[in-house]
Amino acid sequence: MSRYSLSRKARRDVFDIWIYIAKDGVDAADRVEAAIYENCKTLAENPRIGKLAIKATKRPLMCWPAVPYTNYLIFYELRPYGVTIVRITRGERNLPKLLGN
Repeated sequence: MSRYSLSRKARRDVFDIWIYIAKDGVDAADRVEAAIYENCKTLAENPRIGKLAIKATKRPLMCWPAVPYTNYLIFYELRPYGVTIVRITRGERNLPKLLGN
């Protein structure tokens, strides 16, 4: 069975995203958070559906939009057991800096 894990930074990203959205509504923040975790499950089961994030980093990271909230991107590493979620962020951020090229 494939599974996913979140890095410390990814866990913090989810928390920060929730806090930011919750300022306008807790229900909306809960929906986005649930969608992020659902996408993580999808990535664990289908790890190669993402694309290599060559424009964002030199690291071998894959990228997937958090459907249906595609302004959030999930960056992850392939692992023998599934995936490790490295970061979750909005696409307009400085991705090379955020991902630590």
